Amino acid sequence: MTSKMTATAHDGRHSYDNTMLSKCGFSDPDRRSEKHDLACQFLMQESVVIRLADLFLAKFKKPLQGECTTSHSYQTRKYMSIFKCFSMGKSSGEVLVSKGYGQYQTTIGFIDVVLKILRLGERSIDGELDEKEDIVFSQIAIEVKSTKTPISDVIRQIRIYREYFIPDQSHDGAAIWLMASPWGITPADREALHREQIGHVRLGIEFDKFVEKCKAMPESQSDAVF
Repeated sequence: MTSKMTATAHDGRHSYDNTMLSKCGFSDPDRRSEKHDLACQFLMQESVVIRLADLFLAKFKKPLQGECTTSHSYQTRKYMSIFKCFSMGKSSGEVLVSKGYGQYQTTIGFIDVVLKILRLGERSIDGELDEKEDIVFSQIAIEVKSTKTPISDVIRQIRIYREYFIPDQSHDGAAIWLMASPWGITPADREALHREQIGHVRLGIEFDKFVEKCKAMPESQSDAVF
């Protein structure tokens, strides 16, 4: 993952300083924070991804329903897919969000973490269990805040990202959006996030242990040394 601490523009400024969000007055004190980078890495661990999927995809995603034709019949039949478990797909950090093309392209900002989830489910046709197993891709986009930030700022930032972020065509519609922070939020803030269909994840004891483990590792894990 490209770290916010190392991603810099050619003029010596941080890459975030050249984004539309920065020019609109959105501050991002996390962009040079080691704790912020570690939080992103923690959220991309497979065990954490599966738990997030269990919590938030089940909450925001309904069973798929529609009509189909079977291989041995041309009649239209109703089907329903109920998803039983999740599997981790590709996870990405610092995902570019932009608008326009070519010389007119403008960088909106960078989504901290985007998780790709494979949803595995059983399909029933006209109430009868089908042999076919459904596999659907879903995405979870996460804005990480390692320092105290007003909820209104988080909501405005995610609104802008939502407008311009285009999920891969293989995914089942809009991404699930989450805010992750090492501090708790008030009931009023939680309600404000939920009105915008944004969930909240508190980074607690497990994250603290992950940070301690990372800091204890020697800084010698390079691909090459010259």
